[in-house]
Amino acid sequence: MKKYIIMASVAALAIGLSSCSNFLDELPDNRTELNENNVGKILLSAYPTTAICEMGEMSSDNTDAYPNRFSSFNRLQEDLYKWADSAEQDQDSPHALWESCYMAISACNEVLKVIEDAGNPASLSAEKGEALVCRAYAHFLLANIFCNAYSSQASSDLGIPYMKTIETTVSPDYQRGTLEEVYQNIEKDLLEGLDLVTDIYAVPKYHFTKKAAQAFAARFYLYYVKSDKSNYTKVIDYATKVLGSNPATSVRDWKSLGVLDINGSVQ
Repeated sequence: MKKYIIMASVAALAIGLSSCSNFLDELPDNRTELNENNVGKILLSAYPTTAICEMGEMSSDNTDAYPNRFSSFNRLQEDLYKWADSAEQDQDSPHALWESCYMAISACNEVLKVIEDAGNPASLSAEKGEALVCRAYAHFLLANIFCNAYSSQASSDLGIPYMKTIETTVSPDYQRGTLEEVYQNIEKDLLEGLDLVTDIYAVPKYHFTKKAAQAFAARFYLYYVKSDKSNYTKVIDYATKVLGSNPATSVRDWKSLGVLDINGSVQ
């Protein structure tokens, strides 16, 4: 009897080890098997999941212009209103934005590396364009929250780390560079991506389309104000490409929709 028990135990152990081996053979993340065939799926992670709307609104003059319509809902909103450093890690907090944007940037760099290793095939030019525009967009969001507004002092103002490659070391020493350098890098990625991005997607709603990228370009150049104001021409050019000759057919009609209930008459 003891012999049978030992044999059964050995058999059970062998089965368990086999199951464990099979489990360990499974790749835990599709990113570990990145190739030319699945870069499109990885691009789903190239978009930040945190928005800057709440940070911008609670830190703006709107909260003073209409004090009766705004009240502090939580500690984060109070910190934002006071322009105080916040330790909160809510969904739309500065902490969450920082992590979300750099995670999105990491996905962009993963895709760009795969495409580069494949020899930059024409079949992946649209994916390359999307990755470049997404990388520019995420850095743009970060610069608008964590840096000064672009001005004539941009060459001396601190920027943010502009990540162009996959991180392969532990606790590297990141350099912030200047705000001027950040905007130059954003422009470079954006313009290169604009030439490549297309409107051909399985689900366009969740990707940068051509017009969406042009709309981002119009917004970017509105912030990227040169001393000679030359970039304002680019704002008009890109906005016209998006809105056409009759913008009224594309923009939101506030009169018919009414004002946003949370913002009152702020438009």
